[in-house]
Amino acid sequence: MSRQALSIVLCALISAQAAIAADGFVGVKEGRFVDGAGRHVILNGINVGAKHKSTKYMSWHGPEDYARMRQWGFNCVRLLIIWAAIEPECGKYDEDYLRRMDERVAWAKAIGLYVLVDMHQDLWGEKVPGGDGAPGWATLDGGRPHVHTSDHWGDAYLTSPMIQTAFDSFWSNKPGPDGVGIQDRFALAWQHVAKRYAEEPAVIGYDLLNEPFPGTPILLASAHLARKLGEILGPDDAPSGVLGLTRLLADRDGRRKAYDALRDVKKFRALVDAAGPTITAFERTKLNSMYARVGRAIREVDRHHILFLEPSPSANVGVPCDIVPVPGSDGKPDPLQAFAPHAYDLVTETPGAGDPSTERMAFILGRLAETARRLKMPWVLGEWGAFQNRGAIPVTQLTIRMLEEDLAGSTFWYFDKGLDKRDFFKMIRRPYPQAIAGTIERYRFDPSTRALECRWREDPTITEPTRVYVSEEWYPGGVEVVLEPKGKGHALEPMGAGSGNGILLIAPTGQVCERHVTVRPKT
Repeated sequence: MSRQALSIVLCALISAQAAIAADGFVGVKEGRFVDGAGRHVILNGINVGAKHKSTKYMSWHGPEDYARMRQWGFNCVRLLIIWAAIEPECGKYDEDYLRRMDERVAWAKAIGLYVLVDMHQDLWGEKVPGGDGAPGWATLDGGRPHVHTSDHWGDAYLTSPMIQTAFDSFWSNKPGPDGVGIQDRFALAWQHVAKRYAEEPAVIGYDLLNEPFPGTPILLASAHLARKLGEILGPDDAPSGVLGLTRLLADRDGRRKAYDALRDVKKFRALVDAAGPTITAFERTKLNSMYARVGRAIREVDRHHILFLEPSPSANVGVPCDIVPVPGSDGKPDPLQAFAPHAYDLVTETPGAGDPSTERMAFILGRLAETARRLKMPWVLGEWGAFQNRGAIPVTQLTIRMLEEDLAGSTFWYFDKGLDKRDFFKMIRRPYPQAIAGTIERYRFDPSTRALECRWREDPTITEPTRVYVSEEWYPGGVEVVLEPKGKGHALEPMGAGSGNGILLIAPTGQVCERHVTVRPKT
């Protein structure tokens, strides 16, 4: 590459620290994410945050950890925020908590990471043992008890009348202590957060509610699941109704036997489809209207950021979903929204339940991709991973390959200590296109050859360079780059002194053309 060509590329370079401010807001265009320069963006990130009141909902991650995320190739952080921390008293916001969230946004921005703000909940709220999310004053549980009978925390959704009733109260917008509906209060809390970040380009958008659980409709869905599971397992092992299903899940041997039977994807599809009508009815009648209410509240103060919509958590394991786009003030779909589902195999976080199934995971991801196409939205897999079992590498490779095929983004769950020492983490750090000066047609990283290939149609109006992450994990001896057409060339910008990681910068041609790059180990 000539010195003159290198100079052209470097002059076009926006440093990682200044990239977000220069590029402006990430938006949505024709089913893809685009930055302020018009480049097609692939969001690749990780979840960061804290879910424990004992730590004041503040995680241990500091500025140096955000810098590590950038070195690992991430360009996005899904940052957990907690309603109970934002509004510990009805109508009163904790500005100190929000200032500490501002600090984390600033850390991300300083090193070139986007932030997806996620309103997180697990088991409804902090009043529930082991729960996080809603404040105690918004937990309208009718005095119902909390019942949890298994060693998997998530099974409490199926067994706890307290959790189910609290969600029912939320979906019906039951009045809180001040007479205002608690869903209205939730929307106002979001409005308060959105007003804070309305002019902040480092924030890409708002994940409106983590894993919105249906409440008592889960009992009907569970009854359908128990009936179908009985057909699959046979009369000797069939669970008897909802109670029998919860007993089976509480028994390690019973759970494992059921999960082994469900490695047959046809049987697995039949099972999750049995819950479909109940779950989709909830989404049509309750979830969609909540998203519309929160969307209106946010749009009163912020018209720059993307609204990220999650389906019911049943979609995490492949149950059909029926969410619809949030309407704008004109009644048409809001132009800035995206689909943000999660995907977990059945064995996730269940001790002794066996290895994750690539067949089930492929089915789940395929169904989510179908929903994204129906919605005509770009999508980000907001959570996946949480690997506690063996066999994580095949599922990791499968998930990444399917996301690549669909040009979808993802945020891995979760940045815990020692993550970079896990055997699957090398695949998480694979090279990928971060921002392309045009529209990506396809890309794929092949772990067997260590080659990344990307093809795109260049947009002549884009003047900023294409950015491709290159990982020392895969290229310890350097890289060889084959670029067609070569145009004004390319350069590799190291990510800090002594780092083998870098950003491959490809100068735009200024013309409409098909471009193709291959990055492979240097020989």
